[in-house]
Amino acid sequence: MSASASKEIRARTYSNLASETEFSTNKWSATSDDVFNKLGDAVDEKDKEMISDFLNLFYYFIVCYSKKCFKKHALWQSTRYKGTFRSLTQEELKFNYELANQNNSHSKLLEIQRRMHRYRQEYKETMAHRKVYLTSDKQQELKTFIQESLHLICTDIQEPVIFISFDIKTKIAKYTADLKERQKHKKSPRLNYAVLEALGIDVS
Repeated sequence: MSASASKEIRARTYSNLASETEFSTNKWSATSDDVFNKLGDAVDEKDKEMISDFLNLFYYFIVCYSKKCFKKHALWQSTRYKGTFRSLTQEELKFNYELANQNNSHSKLLEIQRRMHRYRQEYKETMAHRKVYLTSDKQQELKTFIQESLHLICTDIQEPVIFISFDIKTKIAKYTADLKERQKHKKSPRLNYAVLEALGIDVS
């Protein structure tokens, strides 16, 4: 697969690819997204968009965290806000280290990265043996992984990053709204909704 083809699914939902290049392709050109590209070929337009948004968001935030947390001499674990805007350092103004600790954000992002690596390796090894990797069950597994990862990225992982590009904010808002809508309609296993509805109690 050519380099341009391997970037296709990742780049499809950028509103301005030129302004987002640093976070979409150049820094990660050696990483193979073949498994996600092939998944994109097998699903509908809505899922294609979800896959692309996931890759866009993941690569954006892995760069952010690489610059702020994943450094040999970063003292982010002991960094604390001092309560006033004037007392904050330039580094603290760009990244809320205390919130990252509270959310365990860095570990969650690295777990997503670890699972992505596992899927890439599985795909590579399966294709080397000329077997089918993207069965219907595997497609569903990957989509579930992407949905769960988007949930984490759009909540715990993005929250410590104070300055975010407009394009990334737009994507986060889209999935945050979807998460809120699903949470609103999520039913509690402790309630007997049939009984409540029979009593005329609104459970919507």
